[in-house]
Amino acid sequence: MDTSLDYVIYFVGSGLAFFVGVAAILAGLAISLRAVGRAAAHARDLVVMLGGLFVVISAAPLEWWAYAVAAALTGVWLPLEWYRNILPSRVLGASRLAVLLVWLLALALELPFHVTTSLPLLNKPTLFLIGDSVSAGILESEKGTWPRLFAKQHDVDMRDFSKAGATVESARKQAEKIGNGSGIVLLEIGGNDLLGTTSAEQFEEQLDLLLGDVCREDRLVVMLGLPLPPFANRFGRIQRQLARKYDVILIPQRVFAGIITATGGTVDGIHLTPVGHQRMADTMWALIRSAYE
Repeated sequence: MDTSLDYVIYFVGSGLAFFVGVAAILAGLAISLRAVGRAAAHARDLVVMLGGLFVVISAAPLEWWAYAVAAALTGVWLPLEWYRNILPSRVLGASRLAVLLVWLLALALELPFHVTTSLPLLNKPTLFLIGDSVSAGILESEKGTWPRLFAKQHDVDMRDFSKAGATVESARKQAEKIGNGSGIVLLEIGGNDLLGTTSAEQFEEQLDLLLGDVCREDRLVVMLGLPLPPFANRFGRIQRQLARKYDVILIPQRVFAGIITATGGTVDGIHLTPVGHQRMADTMWALIRSAYE
């Protein structure tokens, strides 16, 4: 895959575009404090609009009210800057302060979802994997998938129930194979829904049912956050809301985005190469090793 395209996919899918966008908006706000002349004013507007574009394409799954308030306040403030010479200073100052506070609030709301959580120490739990072709491989005969590498390289009892083409709905069949087993349930699922024909409403309904199936008191459930393409905010918001509802550990979307965009990681932008499978195995161990050591 083209390296430049990998950078773009990571920039958007990892959520990095959101933070760069907010930084640009705040930079435009800083420029407005010292802007003198039309050139500086145009530069300020350009920086702010570019930041807004980055925020939009990032698909950061903030609540709609947060986006609405931030967009409204920014949309009011920016035109006011062109009338700074005739407006009362308190009006302009209040609009600037409001924009600063709303975007700092947006950062505070989004940042926690990009921090990786360590798993609690458990008594050598069994690891159950529910996944799609990222884990199962494209061909059923594929030997070097990351779950198989993981099982060979670490002292973990791993039960791999991943299946190529799996969706959140079909994954409920995989969940049945866990039976009454206790331990850690790792969910690498949802990519086929996100990139396929599953609506957000269907995704929410089926993920709710899947989590209801696998979540029990004697299990720790870990779910990989989906790298989100532009305008797919709803899918990410659903993952976050249901993870909170069922007390599921949600791995930041940047983790999987980093694997599929790393050099030589995939054959088609999604399915892993041998290098990608090993990188995935190493990454998964880094995420859950605190439960074993």
